[in-house]
Amino acid sequence: AFFVINLFVGVVIHNYNEVKVKEDGLHFLTGEQKLWIETQRMMLNFKPVVKMKVPANPRRRVLYNIAKSTRFEVLIGIVIIANVLLMSAEYKGQPDAMSLGIELGNFFFALLYLIECFIKLGAFGVSYWKDPWNRFDFMLVLLSIFDVFLYFFDGINTGGVKSSLFRVFRIFRVFRILRLVKAARDVRVLLETVWYSLP
Repeated sequence: AFFVINLFVGVVIHNYNEVKVKEDGLHFLTGEQKLWIETQRMMLNFKPVVKMKVPANPRRRVLYNIAKSTRFEVLIGIVIIANVLLMSAEYKGQPDAMSLGIELGNFFFALLYLIECFIKLGAFGVSYWKDPWNRFDFMLVLLSIFDVFLYFFDGINTGGVKSSLFRVFRIFRVFRILRLVKAARDVRVLLETVWYSLP
């Protein structure tokens, strides 16, 4: 399935680039002029990597070392995969015991994501918000907390609004798998290419 998606995206991007070259008038330029324009575009799109300073506070330095460690990233990746597998185990008509187990597992994963968020906030401070992936993670943590909040207010009569909101927020849990993209460079480049090619 991923091969077919990659093939489809590759064809779309290739066709888009061909049309873009024709529409931009680059086919009338010499090779040196094309190179100069591409260099200018690359410089305009260049985004320097922000290197985060190691905190002077010893407690924050411990959190920084944890957040920057490869083991921590691998552990979070394993947690995400386990969470996605747990979500995929749900099916219609499942026993109540299984539903309860999945809910408890989802609460546990939401707690782990919250702990990860606190570790990174404590480690990076204000610099945490400069990274778009961290902002994405934070949004997912907030949605997880709201999902848990809605689950516990199941008995309150909200005129059907609660159940529809509950289903919508359940869908957002699937986006957690995108957190693995920041570790996979090739997939990240492919997604960024698709993002920039959108009108």
